[in-house]
Amino acid sequence: MRVHVLAAAAAMLVAAIVGCSGSKERQNPAPYGTGDPALAEVNPYGGPLDPFLTDGGAVRKALATLPARYAPLRLTSISATEGRGLTIDVVEPIRHDKVVRYMILPTGKTFGPIPVKLVIANKVATPADIAQLEFDPKAIAFERLTPAVREAITRSKLQDGRISQWGLGGAKKHVYMIIDAIPLRRAVLFDHRLHFVRVVQ
Repeated sequence: MRVHVLAAAAAMLVAAIVGCSGSKERQNPAPYGTGDPALAEVNPYGGPLDPFLTDGGAVRKALATLPARYAPLRLTSISATEGRGLTIDVVEPIRHDKVVRYMILPTGKTFGPIPVKLVIANKVATPADIAQLEFDPKAIAFERLTPAVREAITRSKLQDGRISQWGLGGAKKHVYMIIDAIPLRRAVLFDHRLHFVRVVQ
């Protein structure tokens, strides 16, 4: 099942987020940590390394900031991208045909909820479609994120490789990690427990 996300507003918001560097951010620049320079690529927009790329504790801390009304929390996707922080697509617990997006920066700024329209096979996703995509983030072994990133870098066989993105979404439910060593790139797949599955060439 192929999933397309139509979220033009979210894409525009990313550009605005990247450009934000106000005084409030400088006062508390890294509430989630500063990331691991041995594992993650540098923030191309300046500032600390993104802790969400390599620190599962930071990811769980961010998830805990989402409004309590979403409990029990169900997601259709979650991803971390260098320079953009954590992106979380949340299923509304009352209206299962509604998905909203939250974007959480390493600085602590949160943007959302942003309405997201899921399109599957060129049709707007139904509650049944969304039910097939949704998952409990507690099922992901975020405590193994750091060693999994190390393994992904090793498995990629890219000299000086660093993680630039990871994510989970879609029907296959694999966690993918993107390892970059410019100009080369590898995708390494893991299961929910962050055990290695395979390298995608």
